[in-house]
Amino acid sequence: MEKAGSLLLLCLLCVLWKDAACNIGEPMLKKAGDVAVLQWNLPESTDAPIITVALQLNGTTQAIFYGSTTEANQIKVDQLYRDRVDVLDSLSVDPGVVTFTLKNVAAADAGRYVCINGFGDEPIIPDCGQMLVIIDTPVNTTISASTAAVENQDLTLDCDATSTSLPPDHGLTLEVQWFNSAGTEVSKNQEKVEVDGTRLLVRSIQRQDNGLQFTCRASDGMDIWSEQSVPFIVVPEYGPTKNDIELSRGSVAVNQGGSLQQQCSARCNPDCAVTWKKKPPQGNWYDVQTNDGMLDILSVRRDNSGEYRCYAENVHGSEYRTFRVDVRYSPNLQNSLVNGVVVNKTHSRPFSEGHNVTITCHFDSNPAPKVRWFRHQDKDVTLKEQSLEAQRPVITTENSFPRMTYTSEFALPNAQCSDTSNYVCTASNELGSGSDGLVPLHIKCMPRNTHGDLSLEKMYLSPANQAFTVTFQVEAFPPPEITRIISENSRGHRQVEVRGSSWTLNTMSQSTHQYLTTFRLSMPNLTPDYFDKTYYMNIDNTEGLKVLAFQLRERGPPKPPKNVTAKWSDDSQVHLHWIPGFYGGKPQRFTVHYKHSDKDEDVDHTWHSVPAQYEETSEEQPKEMTLGGLKPGKSYNILVTATNEYGSTNSTVLKVTTMETKMSSAMATAAASADAGAIAGAVIGVIIVLVIIAVIIFIFVIRPRRKKNKESKDDSTKEPMLASSNEKTGGLSTLHTVNEKPVTRPPPDLVNNNASTEPSSPTLAAAEKPRVEGTENRSKNADGLIYADLDLDKSKDAKPPPARKDAVNYETIDFTRTAPHATPDIELASDEEELPSKK
Repeated sequence: MEKAGSLLLLCLLCVLWKDAACNIGEPMLKKAGDVAVLQWNLPESTDAPIITVALQLNGTTQAIFYGSTTEANQIKVDQLYRDRVDVLDSLSVDPGVVTFTLKNVAAADAGRYVCINGFGDEPIIPDCGQMLVIIDTPVNTTISASTAAVENQDLTLDCDATSTSLPPDHGLTLEVQWFNSAGTEVSKNQEKVEVDGTRLLVRSIQRQDNGLQFTCRASDGMDIWSEQSVPFIVVPEYGPTKNDIELSRGSVAVNQGGSLQQQCSARCNPDCAVTWKKKPPQGNWYDVQTNDGMLDILSVRRDNSGEYRCYAENVHGSEYRTFRVDVRYSPNLQNSLVNGVVVNKTHSRPFSEGHNVTITCHFDSNPAPKVRWFRHQDKDVTLKEQSLEAQRPVITTENSFPRMTYTSEFALPNAQCSDTSNYVCTASNELGSGSDGLVPLHIKCMPRNTHGDLSLEKMYLSPANQAFTVTFQVEAFPPPEITRIISENSRGHRQVEVRGSSWTLNTMSQSTHQYLTTFRLSMPNLTPDYFDKTYYMNIDNTEGLKVLAFQLRERGPPKPPKNVTAKWSDDSQVHLHWIPGFYGGKPQRFTVHYKHSDKDEDVDHTWHSVPAQYEETSEEQPKEMTLGGLKPGKSYNILVTATNEYGSTNSTVLKVTTMETKMSSAMATAAASADAGAIAGAVIGVIIVLVIIAVIIFIFVIRPRRKKNKESKDDSTKEPMLASSNEKTGGLSTLHTVNEKPVTRPPPDLVNNNASTEPSSPTLAAAEKPRVEGTENRSKNADGLIYADLDLDKSKDAKPPPARKDAVNYETIDFTRTAPHATPDIELASDEEELPSKK
C-alpha cells in the first residue's frame, strides 16, 4: 500500500508540474522552493549491489542517499537531506527505477544527480542519473543586428540575454518573445517579419520602415521571463537616387554676361559627399570647384555653356543629376560662300548666265536666328525671310568657346545678268542682331536693251533745230561701251557718226545696279538732216557685241497720206484706199475732199469734205473709205488731208470718173400701160392690139434689155483698174462706207471756199468699165517710185473665162506693198568711212 501511494503521488506531481520530466532521465526544471521528483532507470547492465545517488556540482560530489539493488527497502538518506528527501521506490525492483523527491529545492540543489557503484565518489555508472535545473529570471536582455538596415536588404535582429538558471551548464535553449512598436507580440510568420528562435528577420528594408521598433524578452523555461529589452529602432541606410538629389533650379538659359547660382543637395544615409563636374559641348568631363555644393558663376561667359552634373556619393552608392547651362548671345556671321567657295566683300567669283547659284551664310547664334536676305541697294525689299528654329545647329568648339552654327541659303536658279548685285544676309534673335554678310555676285552677260523706264525706244520725236538728248540703259556685265554709231536714211544710205563732231556720248555706270550702264547721247542742234534716219549703235563688252537701233523723227504736222487710190467705183460711189504718213507725234485724223473736175458750167465745182472715222498714230497701216453721193458718169478730183495738233498736210489729187447710169425699164412699162388704156373701149380691138404690142415688145425691147442687163451685171463684178497719176495703188483691206452728208468745208490750201451742200443722188446707169484719168504722164512720185500704165491685151491662145463674153484678162495689182529695207551691214573698215547705199 505504501508503494502504491508513492506511485500515485508521483503521477500527481507530473500533472501538477507540467514542466516536470515525466520521462525518466529527462532534466528536471524547477524553480526555487518547488518539490522536485527525480526519477530515472537503472541500466540493465548494473550489477552493483549498493548504489549511491549523489549530486555533482562544480567538480564535487555530494551523496544524497544509498540503496541496495538486491534487498528491498534498504535505503539510507544522507543526514543533510533527511528532512527533504523521500525515496519513493525500491532499487531492487526489476527493472530498477530510482525515484525520490527533493523538497524546497534551492539553487544549491541544482546539478546532475548520478549513480555511483558502491560507496564513495566513483565509479559513476553510465547513463544513470538526472539533471535538476533551478530556473531563474534571465538578465541583460538586448537586441543586436547581425547586418545593417540597408535599403532593399533583409535585416536580422538577435535577442540576447544572460541566463541565471543553475547549474550554469544546464544546456537549456533560451526562449525569446518579440514585440513590435505597439507592444504586440510578433508571430512567427508575418508579411514583413519572420521569427526564427532568438532571431527576428525583417524582409527588404525600405525607407518607409524608418522608425520601426522591436523589443524582446528571454526565458530559460517555466514561463519565467526577463524584462523587455531596450527597443531597437530601424534606421534604414541607403545610397542616393536621382530623386534624392535636389537642384535649386533646372536647366537654365542665361544671357551672356549674366550670373548663375545653382545649389545641389542630396538625401542619403549616411550623408553623401556632393561634387560638381562639367562637360563642354565638345570635350570630356572635368571637376568644377564649388562651395559646399553651390555652383556660383558671377559673370557668365560663352564657355560656361555645357552640361553640368551634381554627384552625390556614400558607402551605398553614388548618383548624379544633370542640368544644362545654355548661354545665349546675339548672332555673329562666321562666313559667306557662293556655290561652296568662301567669298568676302571685295572679291567674288563671276558666273555666266544660266548657272545655278547658291549663296550661303553661316551664323553663330543662340538661340536660333531669323535670317533676312535683300540686295544692298534695295534694303526695303526682302528677297527671303527664314526662321532657323527648326534647324539643328552644328556645334563646334573654337578656343574653348562653343559655336552653334546655323546655315541659311539663297538660291538663284538659272541666274541672269539682272541678278548681279551685292546680296546681304542679316540675322537677328531676341538678344539683338549681329554683323551682316555682304556677298558680291557678278553674273556676266553680253549687252542687251532693258525693259524699264530708261530702255532704248524704237523711235524718238523731237522738233527741228533744237537740242536733243536720249538717255537709255543697257543691261550688261562687265560694263559695256558704245564703240560705233552708224546712221541710215530711208534710201539705205549709211555713214559712221563721228563722236564729238555732232553727237556727244556720256557713259555712266550704276553703282547700285552694277549690271546697268546708262548712256547719254546728245545733239546740240537737230537739223532736218538728222531726221528720218535709223541710228545703229555697236555696244560691246567682253561677253559679246549687241547692236541697238532707234529712229529719229521730226515732231510736227503729219506727213501727207500716200498712195491714194480708188479700189472700185460705180455710178454713185468710189471706194478709196491710202496709206497714212508719219503722224508727227500727235494722233492724226483724216478728211476726204472731193469736187467735180468736169468743165461743165452747170456742175458745182466747190470742194466737199467728208471726215474719215480714223484717229491714227501708226504708219504703214492702209486705210479705206467709201465715198458716196456721187453723180454717174462724172469726173472728180479727190484728195485726203491728214491733221494733228501741229497742222495739216494734203495728199496728191486723185482723179476718178464714176460709171454711167443704166437705162430704166419703168418708162417702157408706163408707155405700155398708157396704150392699153386708150383702147379699153374696144374689147376685140384691144385684145388684138395688146397681143401685137406684147409680141413686138418682147421681141424688140424686153429680150434685148434682159440680155444687156445680164452683160452689165457681169461687167460690174470685174475689178476696175484705177490708179492715181503719181501714187502707188493700195492693197486690199476692209471697206468702210461713209453714208454721211458731205461736209462743205474745203481743205485749207484750196482757193474755192464756196461749199455746196447739195447732196447728189445719181441714178443707175448702164454698166461700163471704170476709167482712170491722169495716167498719161509718167512721173516720179515723192516716194521715189515710177508708175507705168499697163495694157493687158487678150492672149491669142487664152480661152475666155466662163460666164464672160469678152476674153480680156483682168488682174489685181497691189502697188502699196513695197519691200522693206535690208538690215544695214554695220561692219565698216574705219570710223571715218561712209557705207554705200543699199540697192
